Formats: sequence, C-alpha cells, structure tokens
Amino acid sequence: MERKNLTLFECDPNFCAVCGAILSLPDQSKKITCKACGTILDISVLEDIEIHSYKDFNQDKLKSFEEISRLKNLSEKCGPYVKRRCPQCNYRKMTYTTRQTRSVDEGQTVFYTCLKCQFTETEYS
Repeated sequence: MERKNLTLFECDPNFCAVCGAILSLPDQSKKITCKACGTILDISVLEDIEIHSYKDFNQDKLKSFEEISRLKNLSEKCGPYVKRRCPQCNYRKMTYTTRQTRSVDEGQTVFYTCLKCQFTETEYS
C-alpha cells in the first residue's frame, strides 16, 4: 500500500510529514519512500533546500581551571562521585561503587560514601 503526499504536519525535510520518521537519503530515483509508513515524496520538493547541522560539545558545563583541577584530584583519590545529599552530615557529594550482591536477574547494589564524613549508604536497585 503506497501513500502519496498526505501531509499531517509541517516538519524538517529530513523527516516524514505523515509519521515523523527519519527519511532515507535520496538515491537515483525521483522519489523518496518513507520506510516506516510507505509515504512517497517527490524529490523535487527538496530542490533549493539547504540543510545545516551542528553540535556544541560541553558548552553548558564550562568550568574554571581551579574547579577542573579540584575535581580531577578528587576523582583520583576516591573514584567517581555524584551530587547526592549525605543523610548524616548533609554534604552534597558522595562517591559510589556498584556490586552484584543478589542473583543475576535482580538489579545491582549501589554503595554511596560521603566525601566529608565517610558515611556509607546502600541502595538496592
């Protein structure tokens, strides 16, 4: 069953206007067929359209050199850490380790240790 140009919403030319699936790149034929719903798109609708994309890496977490050095020293001493409030002293950073303490079909156990008072908390997931 083939569908022809049944536009339900307006979208980026990289996506099907009927189901929203990502469209395949055009080949030598004059049509693009959506692999998800079978909609046929005439390739002429893509003429004169420029598509630009970009990716910014780590732009939301810019840190000072001192902060990076402190975090690097901290992670070298005690491993990975998370922002989690210690229930004993209310400090907001805890290191963690994971272990499989129960049967294989159950989740792992996470052990959190406070970086300030060394209190250990156990979470069964």
